[in-house]
Amino acid sequence: PEDIVVPDTYTNVPEAVLVAHDPWYTARIFLRSGEHTWVGYNYGRIEVLKPLEVVAQDNALLRGRWVLLEGSSGTFRHCRYLWESECTPEVRVLLEPVVYVRGGNPWNFENCDIRSCGSIAVLVSRNGDATLQYCTLGGPARREYLQEHDEKYCASTGVETLGEAWVVIRHCKIQDVYGMGTSFYGTTHGYLESTLFERVGIGVGLDRETKVILKDCTFTETEEAAFWMMEGDEEDAKAELEGNIVFGFVWATNRRPSSLVMRRNNFNETFPGQWKMLQESYGISFNCPVRLHLSVPCHDFLNGIQ
Repeated sequence: PEDIVVPDTYTNVPEAVLVAHDPWYTARIFLRSGEHTWVGYNYGRIEVLKPLEVVAQDNALLRGRWVLLEGSSGTFRHCRYLWESECTPEVRVLLEPVVYVRGGNPWNFENCDIRSCGSIAVLVSRNGDATLQYCTLGGPARREYLQEHDEKYCASTGVETLGEAWVVIRHCKIQDVYGMGTSFYGTTHGYLESTLFERVGIGVGLDRETKVILKDCTFTETEEAAFWMMEGDEEDAKAELEGNIVFGFVWATNRRPSSLVMRRNNFNETFPGQWKMLQESYGISFNCPVRLHLSVPCHDFLNGIQ
């Protein structure tokens, strides 16, 4: 079948998604240039239940939210998203993500721009699986480090993972976030490679049972630090940091993952004073008994450390 073209074939995106849910219809959705909004539809939310492919033309702007439920999978290409969490009283839903992968897997985002005013850009939960490549995530306005401005025009989190979710982030940019650029809670897993974090509160937050690899990432203009190990009584977090560059503080506190491997990171050259202080004060160990395996994709990494 031919593509479902908006607004040529169908006038709006929610209608096109409903048509695409037809089991006999396997075409992709193609969005023309211009603004596509569904702010007044279902609280500004489109729910996807089945496989779906969405491709956008240059200068197409999607003003609304996506919820990718269990049973769904697919790809978004060249899409620009913008959600304003306080756009109208009727659809004011604070801390709701622009894209919510709520158990859907696998989902791929390629060359997308996902922006949120005051909320989360991408949230992946349950057993959701998301891969983001060559994407930009965060807020639509440059962060000014003023609370009133940042909470209104910047994102609260770039990418947040919950439950047993898997996230792969490659060659992306995470910027203008007043909270964490990426946060991993529960037993989530992440693989981040060649990604730039700029103008964020904290670069990466790790919970006590997460497993994360960061390779060749850069952190600049962070308000607090590049990494934060969250509070917890029984830590079982595993992290491997290789080839990363940090312009600023490296760790927000003296807490570390229970298994931490670091190779070729540019911490010492960038801030030798702080690095020496951390070594002397907190006794960082470079001889971890458990070594993580740098392997791609993220699923292979999990199998190597379970």
